Amino acid sequence: MQSIINCHHSLSLSFFSKHPDMQSKFYGRLTDDDTLGDHGVRVLNAVGVLVKAANDQDDEKLVGKIHEVSDRSIDRAILTTI
Repeated sequence: MQSIINCHHSLSLSFFSKHPDMQSKFYGRLTDDDTLGDHGVRVLNAVGVLVKAANDQDDEKLVGKIHEVSDRSIDRAILTTI
């Protein structure tokens, strides 16, 4: 958990400095470093759930998490075919 907390503090909106159109089109709600950090923590947690489900061979949990993530990402035109 400590590594996730440290990651939160190292994230910065400077990530979008080379591609501001990408931020405004897909990540408009990430308006400051705190919201970007919060998003990063949620992404890392979701990846952890996916990896654990794959390792546990828990197909129901794996597919469920994929659908949950894709449902929240549909506004950014990220789709799933599962």
